[in-house]
Amino acid sequence: MKEGINIPRYIVADDFTGANDIGVALASSGIVTQVLLTDKISHDNSSSVGVICTNSRDLASNEAQDKLANTSINLQLAQKQPLLIKKVDSTLRGNIGSEIQALLATGYALSIVAIAAPYAKRKTVGGLCYVNDVPLSETEFASDPKSPIRSSRIKDIIELQTNAATVEYLQADANSEQHEQNFAQLYDSGAKIIVCDAQSHTDLFDLYHAASQLNVPTVFVTTGELTYSLVAQESSPLTELIHSPAPVLAVIGSMSEMTLKQSQYLLDNKDAEVIDLELEELLSPDWTSYLETKSDQAIEVLKQGSNCVVRSCKNAELRHELKAIAEQHELSQQQLAEHVRECLASFASQIIRTSNAYIGGMILCGGDIAIATAQQLGASSYQIGGRVAGCVPWGTLNSTFTPFPIFTKAGGFGEPATFSQVIQQLHKEVRQ
Repeated sequence: MKEGINIPRYIVADDFTGANDIGVALASSGIVTQVLLTDKISHDNSSSVGVICTNSRDLASNEAQDKLANTSINLQLAQKQPLLIKKVDSTLRGNIGSEIQALLATGYALSIVAIAAPYAKRKTVGGLCYVNDVPLSETEFASDPKSPIRSSRIKDIIELQTNAATVEYLQADANSEQHEQNFAQLYDSGAKIIVCDAQSHTDLFDLYHAASQLNVPTVFVTTGELTYSLVAQESSPLTELIHSPAPVLAVIGSMSEMTLKQSQYLLDNKDAEVIDLELEELLSPDWTSYLETKSDQAIEVLKQGSNCVVRSCKNAELRHELKAIAEQHELSQQQLAEHVRECLASFASQIIRTSNAYIGGMILCGGDIAIATAQQLGASSYQIGGRVAGCVPWGTLNSTFTPFPIFTKAGGFGEPATFSQVIQQLHKEVRQ
């Protein structure tokens, strides 16, 4: 870690891919970093990091609040760690206000929110969140079927779920040498949540360092890129990816435009065979038999030595049709998403349990799909190894069924060739 920065014992993240995203910079710098998939696991080693995955992003607001409160109380977070990193989605999806409220009610006095992910081209300017210089509410993330975004102003998003006094700390008002003093003054004036402008890794470091100097228990709410600003550049990872010539199984649950481009790139370049799971078939009375047929197809592809990609969405228009599809089947959109998630996790688990000898590595795209698959495989933790293809963490699940590396990717991250580059890295055939 950089001078003046302590290794955090715990970090809290609301989904699995997000937990890996914030942990991977630490693991890549030589710090043992484990993602805890249940809060029943204690983590008392002060020289390593435990990233708690609460899997609360898609819960109802009150359920997410209860889950965070229970986690905070059970692990005595405010007592053991006066400065807690809380990783959230860089496009503000999920239960950010409710989860901050839970932490403020269980020992923390202040929350500082700094949303910036320079590598992923996300930033906060004038209190507004931007993605690729486009206001958040005008991007594809605004129409997310599970967590639609109504405003680009972070303060507005947070205040939908909490009455805690929230103020903005804008770049025009900020001076990095006075962050600590300004935070203290805002807190003394009654502020409980401070939303900061942030654009660069330097901004993230300065804001976090100032938070670490405060005399009150503080939650630092941020993106996965915070840790890139905290680690020493000269550090090196503890482990290296073990290459394998065996094929890759990829299970893709994200509906983001970038993920669609990434899976299509594999198809166009003949890097993998793609098996599409049709939504109407997954919602039919005979969906279990349908999945068995598709899993047999996937296993045959793997046995032939070919990479296999399974996806539940093959066109961008589907996300706009989900409401009508859900109503047609007398489901809420949340129930529809949960059913598809469990179908994909069951599908992946079945293949791995019966045919893992044919698999050299696995890609899981979408945090809900990733943790549901891990749970079906009986895993309670994930050891982060490092990062490939620029933005894809890899690691190992503590499951007897997965003796190979697991790669996880958040939906909107990467470039069109990202999945292809992951496969090439595993096979040690990276094209320049």
